[in-house]
Order: sequence, then C-alpha cells, then structure tokens
Amino acid sequence: MTASAGVSINKFLAKTASGLRKPDGLTLIPPDKAESFAESLAIEKFYGIGDVTAARMKASGIHTGKDLKALSEIELVKKFGKAGSYYYRIARGQDDREVIPNRVRKSIGAEESYADDLTSKQAIYEALGDIADTLERRLDRCQTGGRTITLKVKYGDYQQITRSRTVLQSISKRTELLAMALELLSTTDVEKRSVRLLGLTVSNLDNSEEDDERDYVQLTIDFEWQ
Repeated sequence: MTASAGVSINKFLAKTASGLRKPDGLTLIPPDKAESFAESLAIEKFYGIGDVTAARMKASGIHTGKDLKALSEIELVKKFGKAGSYYYRIARGQDDREVIPNRVRKSIGAEESYADDLTSKQAIYEALGDIADTLERRLDRCQTGGRTITLKVKYGDYQQITRSRTVLQSISKRTELLAMALELLSTTDVEKRSVRLLGLTVSNLDNSEEDDERDYVQLTIDFEWQ
C-alpha cells in the first residue's frame, strides 16, 4: 500500500504538505520554514483553496502565497468574505485550529492516485477492485459497515467528481462495495476521459452514533535534526 504524508506544526501545513508528493512520499516542514514554504506555494496547492477560488485569485493577480501575503486582512475579507481572514493566516503559515485525535469516525474510505492515468475500462475496473479490497479490510478492522457509498473520481485534467448512493441495509463486503462502485461509475465519463485518482468511502456507519472509548495519545515531534 502506498501513502503520502505531511508533517508540520499545524493542520494547514501538514495537510498541504501531504498532497505534494503523491502517491508515495513524505514532506516535512519545520517551524523555521513554515512562512517561506507558504510564500513559495502556488495558490492552487493551498489546502482549503478550491479550483473556483484559485481561479478568482489568479484573475486578481494572486498566483502564489507571496502574492496572497501582500494583501491585508481587510482587503482579503473584502474580496473573499469571512474566508479572507483564514487566507490571511495561512499565507503566513499560521493555523491555530486544534487537532482532535479522538473524533468519532463518521466514514471509512480508501483511495489511490496513479502516476500514469488509467485509460481503459479494464484498468479502471481492476483498480476499483483493489480499492474495494482495501476498504473491506478497513471496515472489518473497525467491525462496522455503512449504508452510503461514495465514489470519487479525479480525471486526468484534475477535475474531480463524486457520486453517492444510500441503501437500506448496511454493506461491508468487497462484492457489495464493488457492485455499487461500478454502478456509480457508470454515471461518470470514465469511458471518454483518463483517470488520475479513484476512491471509495462508506458513511452512515453502523456505529456512527456510539462513543469511541479507545484511548488516544497526541504525539509530539522534535523538529531538531542534524
């Protein structure tokens, strides 16, 4: 199994960093590099800035974190509403949102990014089968199932779409997951477009209303190294 990860001093930096070396890489942003990292980042790479907002920013001459940082908080709020205050902080590598390690899980998913786009129906079907395998194992490990399945597809041009369906009975087995995934896939344009990422998520979990009584520990990281 491949995975990418980001490690830093706050949620914004860690989440943004996790997307930089997909599908299999680690990005570390130490405290003294946080602000310079944000300044050098292309605006579409900022976690929390979607395609539509990125396009609006570029139309206003904001192409990098440095461009974003040049605007005052008042200017950003005027342009983008309440989100402007958030953009002001992340342009400086700041994010004071608390990490909540023991949040009750509301969904379980699995996804995979591909270095080479998938271009054939057979390759896409096989990839979905692998993802369904992974998702079944994760559901089994959590001893749960769910009634809503969501398919995520990112095309080769980076456009991302989702399709969902909710059923009456909880599902958790590979055959059920894959059958629903293929049904949802039939409503997309995968036969005409290449695919860069596929994902499946199960929500409306059987135990979503129960408290998770496991003990969690928030780890600390020493950013000093040679």
